[in-house]
Amino acid sequence: MSRTVHAAPLPTTAVDLLRRADAELLAAQFSAGPAEMFNHAHLAALRAAAAVIATHGRPGGRRPPRTVWDMLASVAPEASAWSAFFAAGAPLRQAVDAGRFDAVDAEHAERTLGAAEDLLDEVRRMLEPAGRSGARTPGAGQRPAPRDGAAVSRGPRADGARRDWGTEEDGCSILHVDMDAFFASVELARRPQLRGRPVIVGGEERSVVLAATYEARAFGVHSAMPMTMARRMCPQAVVVPPDLSAYREVSAAVMDALADVTTLVEQVSVDEAFLDVSGARRRLGPPTTIAARIRERVRADHGITCSVGIASTKFVAKLASGHAKPDGVLLVPRAATVAFLHTLPVGALWGVGERTEAALARWGIRTVEQLAHSDVATIQRAVGKVAGAHLHDLAWGRDPRPVQPGRVEKSIGAEVTFLADVHDVAVVQQQALALADRCAERLRSQSLLARTVSIKIRTNDFRTLTRARTLPTPTDVGQEIYLVTRELLAGVDLGGLPVRLVGVRAEGLSPAESTPRQPTLEEAVGDEAATRRDAEAVMDLVRGRFGRAAIVPGSAAGISDVVTPRSTTVGAPSDLS
Repeated sequence: MSRTVHAAPLPTTAVDLLRRADAELLAAQFSAGPAEMFNHAHLAALRAAAAVIATHGRPGGRRPPRTVWDMLASVAPEASAWSAFFAAGAPLRQAVDAGRFDAVDAEHAERTLGAAEDLLDEVRRMLEPAGRSGARTPGAGQRPAPRDGAAVSRGPRADGARRDWGTEEDGCSILHVDMDAFFASVELARRPQLRGRPVIVGGEERSVVLAATYEARAFGVHSAMPMTMARRMCPQAVVVPPDLSAYREVSAAVMDALADVTTLVEQVSVDEAFLDVSGARRRLGPPTTIAARIRERVRADHGITCSVGIASTKFVAKLASGHAKPDGVLLVPRAATVAFLHTLPVGALWGVGERTEAALARWGIRTVEQLAHSDVATIQRAVGKVAGAHLHDLAWGRDPRPVQPGRVEKSIGAEVTFLADVHDVAVVQQQALALADRCAERLRSQSLLARTVSIKIRTNDFRTLTRARTLPTPTDVGQEIYLVTRELLAGVDLGGLPVRLVGVRAEGLSPAESTPRQPTLEEAVGDEAATRRDAEAVMDLVRGRFGRAAIVPGSAAGISDVVTPRSTTVGAPSDLS
């Protein structure tokens, strides 16, 4: 192609787009018909073009292309692979643009798929560093190359990233322990006959993937992917329904084991935690020895594996554990912190998502090293004053946050996926009442009040809409949460599309006993709010004795047969992700 080989590490966004393009090609191979095959090939080409734009920027500062054809033409119209794809798909373009996929025949669909495969290979040769040309991302019907060591990284890093950064452990008292494919690993421990096979933990077809073994991930399956897509990408996978109580039980036992090492344990989520072992070194040995003890105990007690990162700060320890996966340990000595960070793409930093990464790329910043050597004012112009200063500090390894024992809830929420897309707004509101009631019940059980209520709506085209409102006074009453939720729902423009998922979340949490509540005018002149709170407290007592289904809000009765529920509580130690 006309562009030179991209020597710098690819942006995380481009890597993800290439993986998704591979996934589309794999899905095309398992398509039910030529129309579906052509559609997946079409999407693969789109993602390949987007990867080029994410890496090199849009040529000539043009406006965003509106269709895949415009996007392909805007990248490199003279390239042979683009031309071949255009030629293969030309007879179908008019039908596709008109939405007439029934006009797609098998011969043209297969020809277009082959052109899309060649196109992706040429894009990869153009973008990826020398020595990796033509290497397709695992997922396009192939397994990844064998890994030469347990501590090989699956996290973002440059191709030449070292796996050994030294053995000096002084000053490296922070450990980040992360379970490997936790939900899936628990299921494998209970079903050892499934080891070595691709396994997906998830519900029915309209739910999403909760976890996948590394064998399934090799085919492009990942968490939060719709189950229909996961089954299409890896049809030979064994699908196991989730058992959340079992996962919570194993998680609690693992956290108890970590507490035996040190009292300074900060649980980040159900499957990961930070430890400060500075006070345990005399009793248990250096950090690498402690890490080995932890991994051995977790494996012996539960039959699952974990990866451990060791560093002088929480931020670097978390990155190190990601590079140690699966089932490995990585020590980053204090003196090697900056060198380690400067091998990484900027997307590896906390707080750098797709939008932030794209904003930095527009200023020519694609690696942590480039970020570190950029002027702070430039970074702040790209991403904002506070975020810019914070990212610049992280690029130099500056992260003073200590390990904080205990886990503070940042938000409490619940969401459901309807078993069939819902057109009736009344049904959505009915479900929102049940979700608001569930959030309020959990608020009261933890003696918390919420200051903000937010909703999430996903339509049948997978477009996700969110709305939020801050309350005049904090609450733990389900009726109050529902009234705000109903108003937020009424303000969402669905564009005539049916609803696939609805969620309600209580945010801005604070302890009930220490949070001042300013009564509203209605509360001051009447006792309706207090009566409602007392009534819901009685409902809690009934549920505690007879089960949650024993009593529900009247309008929420009879909805369990149309939804697939899911809890979405979020923990918040600092601003970790």
